[in-house]
Amino acid sequence: MVLHRQIRPEWWHNFNSRNNTQSSSQHSTATLVCQEPQVSIHPLATQEGVLIKVEPPYRPSNDDLSHVPCDIVLVIDVSWSMSDVAPVIGRDDEGMVTREHTGYSVLDITKHAALTVLETLDAGDRLAVVTFSTSAKVVRKLQPMDPVNKKATEKCIRGLKVESATNLWQGIVKGIEQFRDSKNTGRVPAVLVLTDGQPNLQDPLQGYVAAIRNMAPLPATVHTFGFGNDIKSGLLKSIAEIGGGSYSFIPDAGMVGTVFVNAVAHLQSTFANRCTLTLTFPESLRLKQTGGEIVACKQFMLIDAHDPGVTMNVGEKSHVYSRGLEACEMTIPLGNLQYGQSRDIYIRSDAQNWSSQDAEKPSIDATLNYSLMHNIQYTISARQDALSFTSLPSSDLAYHRSRAMVCEYLSSFFPLQGNGEHSMPFVTPASTSAIRTKFEDLLARIPAKDFSDSRNKSIMQDILGQIKLAVYDDTYLKTWAPHYFLSLWDAHAKQVRNTFKDPGVQMYDLNSPLFTKCQEDLTRAFDIAVEAPEPSLRRQADEKYSSGRANVSMSSYNNCDQPCFSASTLATLADGSEIPASQLRKGMAVQTPCGNRNIVAVLKTRVQRVTLCRTQNLLVTPWHPVMDDDASWTFPARIAKTAVRYSGAIYSILLEPDSNPQAHAIRVGGVWAVTLGHGIIGGEDVRAHAFLGDYSKVSKALSIVGVTPEGMAVASGVRRERRSGRLNGFRGQTSDQIGDC
Repeated sequence: MVLHRQIRPEWWHNFNSRNNTQSSSQHSTATLVCQEPQVSIHPLATQEGVLIKVEPPYRPSNDDLSHVPCDIVLVIDVSWSMSDVAPVIGRDDEGMVTREHTGYSVLDITKHAALTVLETLDAGDRLAVVTFSTSAKVVRKLQPMDPVNKKATEKCIRGLKVESATNLWQGIVKGIEQFRDSKNTGRVPAVLVLTDGQPNLQDPLQGYVAAIRNMAPLPATVHTFGFGNDIKSGLLKSIAEIGGGSYSFIPDAGMVGTVFVNAVAHLQSTFANRCTLTLTFPESLRLKQTGGEIVACKQFMLIDAHDPGVTMNVGEKSHVYSRGLEACEMTIPLGNLQYGQSRDIYIRSDAQNWSSQDAEKPSIDATLNYSLMHNIQYTISARQDALSFTSLPSSDLAYHRSRAMVCEYLSSFFPLQGNGEHSMPFVTPASTSAIRTKFEDLLARIPAKDFSDSRNKSIMQDILGQIKLAVYDDTYLKTWAPHYFLSLWDAHAKQVRNTFKDPGVQMYDLNSPLFTKCQEDLTRAFDIAVEAPEPSLRRQADEKYSSGRANVSMSSYNNCDQPCFSASTLATLADGSEIPASQLRKGMAVQTPCGNRNIVAVLKTRVQRVTLCRTQNLLVTPWHPVMDDDASWTFPARIAKTAVRYSGAIYSILLEPDSNPQAHAIRVGGVWAVTLGHGIIGGEDVRAHAFLGDYSKVSKALSIVGVTPEGMAVASGVRRERRSGRLNGFRGQTSDQIGDC
């Protein structure tokens, strides 16, 4: 595929030159950018549609970059409902859901999340804090986060108090106003809005969407976060859409950390902003965008080939066609692009036979316009003969078609109203019957069901797990399901990992080293580095917390993928450098007692409220063998001085085969810990295990669970022989393990 700039028919150039209001001096071609994104067009051989791939660079050219500088405005709801208790939700030994009241309120946890964002910023970033209740207040203006300003901002955040009403509109306006005097500085601009209620004061008369549209062009993207079930999530989703941002649902306090961590990690790993994709194609191809209708999703224009000055703008509807007009233009806002994460847009065709539509071969043009956080707009284009079909693997095409189908199904619950806001579903016997009929139709048609690779499997896990759970329960459809559906739709449409929760969204950002690093830094800050706020509801806490007999770890409110070798634990690589153990991947070389060895696979297992032992800087399961100070192998339960209750995930490592058992250990947190398949299957050695020590059995069990190209396998537990109870395999995730909202 040859990449070029604005290669179109001559009549198109004539038309475009008359209507382009910006001079050429205001644009820079992509050839002037040291790192270019790639645009490619992939017509399907079935002529059912076309896949457009936009691929940003894998990582920044500056390897020393800790994160992309950001301008962040936190807009925080401080209405009275934010004083509600924020329990730690877990499970007891029988698997029953538990709620421990620790004395923290929703605002307390939100303050901790804000302090986490602050912790990871430096003098190259700017942060502002706005609160809203009866009115909106600018607590801290947008300022560089040098040590002095960071300390002052921390004091302001810790001092936030609840007030009364919910004036969401004034909060948004004040948040956007913080950029009034700011120019495009090279930092990623964003407004993050968190609320736990429905707006009840001074809504804009024309509606939120129209009011925000009148403020265009916005100086920053607007991202919304809805906490709990008493929210107007259709409105929050619409605000995020018109604001060029994302919407995330936070069902309970345990999800606050993971949602904020992922959202800010995306900002800190941004490659480009203000991105739009424009497609030009013959009207006869009858292309239509998929994935569900969103606010300002697309502008669709039909262009007369005989008189390019005559156009028909049909707005946001991409399914309108006219016989007399031969060319079409579709513009799709993409928002921000992140390093290492592609954007894959599937466009469906309603034409019967492409080859019979035109005398000449039909072609498709795709043009990406983007900014690198400055005023300069860059353009890169691609053209593809529509009859030169793609060579992409069928599994890739099935995955992206399936992703689009899931988005369309989820979006069908929330049609756009006249004011541009998504309506919320009204659950009746008739509507639930229609919802379930559509679900069965989706299940029957979705291509992902016929493929076994990790990405297609993850889509099916989403469908057969949380989505199905909600669809077939009227109570869920009336409570958390609509909020969750909107959030999941947003994540799949934008290809962003918004939480740790859903298997499908875990496929995003896997190939972004910068996102992974930022995510780990933020996780470490939330769980460890940031001092927890003072509980504002200590008198209402459970007795063990109110009396001071038990302390609360803030990791309880970041219920995400904390490995056995925890996210803050450093693993030693072959060259002596250290990285968070959760970043270990297939092919990486690590130190062992017998020299350097390569990783073959990483097993992640989700657990709830298990006991972990702390040995030096390592958090490990009690019976996972480690090497003691005298170079002998022992169990952590015998030598650990402290233990903790833990919910999240634990990791185990499989190294390349070696006949020497000593070659099957990895150094984490300053401790040698045994790895899988070490070869000791019997005897008195504490490492001996008939299954975990058998390399071939472990390898086979991992293959059954499923291993991604990056060497990751995800399990929900272990399998045991029915009679003996001996461990003999790993249990893959089921709908029961995917989790409830």
